[in-house]
Amino acid sequence: MTLESVKSQFSTKLPALGSLLSVFASKQIRNVATLGGNLGTASPIGDTIPLLMAYCAKIVFISKDGKRELPIDDFIIGYRKTDLKADELIHSVIIPLDAKRKVKFYKVSKRKDLDISSVSAGFGLELENGKVKNICLAFGGMADVPKRARFTEELLVQKEWSLENIEAASKKLSEEFVPISDARCTAGFRKTSAKNLLIKFYHETSLVYDPSR
Repeated sequence: MTLESVKSQFSTKLPALGSLLSVFASKQIRNVATLGGNLGTASPIGDTIPLLMAYCAKIVFISKDGKRELPIDDFIIGYRKTDLKADELIHSVIIPLDAKRKVKFYKVSKRKDLDISSVSAGFGLELENGKVKNICLAFGGMADVPKRARFTEELLVQKEWSLENIEAASKKLSEEFVPISDARCTAGFRKTSAKNLLIKFYHETSLVYDPSR
């Protein structure tokens, strides 16, 4: 399937994926590009891998020996390196549909459209009685690989989903990454953006948030 086909068929069921693809390259490119092709590049500033981490997705590989599944978290093993074997192809991507899980995608770039991300983020959240049961904070552009903020996630699990706890966690988030400065932005800008995206995610998923505003 091309990315444009994915966008048109799954944006309703997977709105965060639709949000990503709406600012992914141009329609001409989406009409020929594929999700597997984007994953295979293993770009550290790629947008799809952080979001698929937030969705708890799995990748299916195929070879002459059959198929195997791998959690998306284990796909990238180094800079531009993946767990894809020499005789394998990316066959498909499995994205679980979980009504309890809130998933968002964010992209920070110089332009809204047709631009490489300075920072991208895929966030997934499951609450239970107002507390964090499970959370994924995955980023592109913050390290040499797409990476989850594991220590920040651990800090939030079993805590109240409150602005106070999010602001405390955002300070930890700043310590987890050592991004670089390049033509797109400075390392400091990337750190600040990552913290602000986490706070934005809180406001968009808190009980007091009104999406009609």
